[in-house]
Parts: sequence; C-alpha cells; structure tokens
Amino acid sequence: KHGDFQTVKQLRDEMYHRGIVPDEVIYVTLFECYGKKGLINEVADLRQEMVKFGVRPREIRLFNALIDIYGKRGEFDAVEDIRKEIEVLNIQPNVVTYNTLIDCYGKKGKIETVEKLREEMKHRNLSHNVFTYSSLISCYGKNGDETTVTKLRKEMQENNVASNEVVFSTLIDCARKTSNYKEVTRVREEMKKAALKPSIVTFNTLINFYG
Repeated sequence: KHGDFQTVKQLRDEMYHRGIVPDEVIYVTLFECYGKKGLINEVADLRQEMVKFGVRPREIRLFNALIDIYGKRGEFDAVEDIRKEIEVLNIQPNVVTYNTLIDCYGKKGKIETVEKLREEMKHRNLSHNVFTYSSLISCYGKNGDETTVTKLRKEMQENNVASNEVVFSTLIDCARKTSNYKEVTRVREEMKKAALKPSIVTFNTLINFYG
C-alpha cells in the first residue's frame, strides 16, 4: 500500500532464505501490490515463479487481480487467456470477476463484449450489485446511450440495489455529456434524499456542467 517495493523484495528474499514457499494468498497480495503500480514485468515474473514452485491457483481472487491488472492496461488478449485458464482449472468466476471485466471492457467502449458478459452473469445466476451497475451506467453513458442508462436505473430500483456516490456521480456525468439540465437537477435531488455526500469527483463534474 505504501509502494515500498524494496522492503517487499527484502521480505520475499527472507522467505526464500528461510525455505518458506509463498502460498496463493501471498501471491495474490503481491499481484495486487505490483499491479497497482503498473509493474507488469514483476507480475509476469511472479506468475512464472508460481509455476516454478508448483503453486497451483485454486481461488478466483488471484485471477480477479490478474484480470484487473491486464484489463486496466487494455491488454485484452492477456485477459482472455486468463479467462480460459479459469475455465480449464474449473474455477468459478464470481461477481467481482464480472464487475472487473465489465469495468475494463466498458471503459474501452467495447459494448458488445459488455453485453455478452451481462448474459454470462445471468446464465451463472450472478446478481448485479451496485458496482456492476456503476460500471454499466458509465459504459453506456460514455457511449451516449441514455435509453439504456435509464433502463439500468429502473432495473436497480426493481432489484432493490441502492445507489452509491459513484453511481450518482456517473449519472451526473452522463447527463452532463448530453447537456440534460433537468436530469442533473433530478439526480442531485435524489442524492440529497439518499443522504450521500458528493465527492470531489462529483463537484468537479457539476462545476464542469454548470460552468
């Protein structure tokens, strides 16, 4: 969390010196640490190290971390390879897996892939949560698809999924892009009723809109 990778390396070296083989939990932590800083070469080295030590992935959390790392970099061939590996190992994807995939593909405007991912979630009986909807609203909003954004909002209400600050900020940003003054006002009122405090991102979006 502090980005002190020199100490991280020292701790890894100490483990090896003591004859302690890292387990899957440690590798997940390492992936997340290096991934957040975009140290993709280190991530690749860790994956090879896992093979060397015979550490076989058994938890979806490890793959979720890898999907997030490569997805944010737009390396979708690597993402699809990871998805195939999940299938071969017969590890079940969870809501976090799909939220991460939808967020990554959605930010790159890959609407068709996002649609397929939603269908997969339904097929696996995985319910959308607030993070799923936030990514979907952002995806369709950036694409100027107000109709789908409205449908998603209605779906959230029908499924009793409460909006959070991120959803409201995303809705405001979507309305801003289409200069929908009425919608921005409505979302702000709804946010007040939900007793949610706007973040710096929300204020920036609002200032951008009204200015």
